Amino acid sequence: MDTPTETLPPAVSTYLNSLNQLGEAEVLTDCFLENAVVRDEAREYVGLPGIKSWKLEGDAGPSRQVAVIGSELVGNMVRLRTNVNASADSSSMDYVFELSNGKISILDIKPAPSNDPGGKSEPEPNCGGAPSDG
Repeated sequence: MDTPTETLPPAVSTYLNSLNQLGEAEVLTDCFLENAVVRDEAREYVGLPGIKSWKLEGDAGPSRQVAVIGSELVGNMVRLRTNVNASADSSSMDYVFELSNGKISILDIKPAPSNDPGGKSEPEPNCGGAPSDG
């Protein structure tokens, strides 16, 4: 997982730039397809109105900073390992993007596996596609 973040697809880069900015919900129209899906904290947000609402909900919560600590591109999938620093704590999260026509069609956000003390284990090798043979 060592793809430089400057080589990420434009939609993913734009999304990342909006993460640490409050009130940037409108920029999501440049990143996501009209019928895109975001899955975050066991909730699903469908379509641009739902995704904008999700962004505004996040902005209303505790302040946070998201830093990419690893990235991987596999076909139309992008996986990011991030460190999220919120007011009271820090955690590692995996963001898995599926792209279509240059925009995000699916975004899955979940805690990174914590099978090592630093929470920096490599993500599962399967980037959201067919089940792994291993």
